[in-house]
Amino acid sequence: MNTKCTSNRLLHSLPHKLLLSMLLLVSSMHSHADDFVQTVDNGSLIVSHQAQQHDELPPAQLGISPPRIVSDATTRADHAITFYNYDDNPKTMELTLIDTDEHFNPIDSTAQTLKAWTIFAPKDFSVQGYGHQTMRLSFRLPSDFPKKTHYALLSINQHIDNPIVSQTGDMTTVKLGSQYFMPIVINVHE
Repeated sequence: MNTKCTSNRLLHSLPHKLLLSMLLLVSSMHSHADDFVQTVDNGSLIVSHQAQQHDELPPAQLGISPPRIVSDATTRADHAITFYNYDDNPKTMELTLIDTDEHFNPIDSTAQTLKAWTIFAPKDFSVQGYGHQTMRLSFRLPSDFPKKTHYALLSINQHIDNPIVSQTGDMTTVKLGSQYFMPIVINVHE
């Protein structure tokens, strides 16, 4: 059985809620989760907030390429991930890795899982307005690392320095951070 092919089918069949757990952009107190849209376009995950009128949508706010990582490794696997900011305001991002089971449910991290052997460069960064930032993700595994398929989620958190955008009377407009999860499948073999 081809493990890589099976893993790709598994990732493509995952519900979109797992590929993108939560998105909250500039929002007022009466925004609804149904106001957000996610699409995969040319291998990039693009998320945007729908306009109040359904006849036109604003441009996407953030692009992530690739939208998932599926790779083979013996002792090392290196990947580049690019973040595209389609807004005029900078976005500050923080990355962490969460070890998971094959269903992408979180598990405890040990020396036998990916988190202990993962290097981010950079781990925290800002993407300037209308700019992009490429980061490197490297898995440097010991020679005795378990030879099997390992699963993880790259947690991508957007930090907001000043969340209150405006206040007038009893109405407050706030800018909320966002969190994305990128699935990772590493097939470790001899």
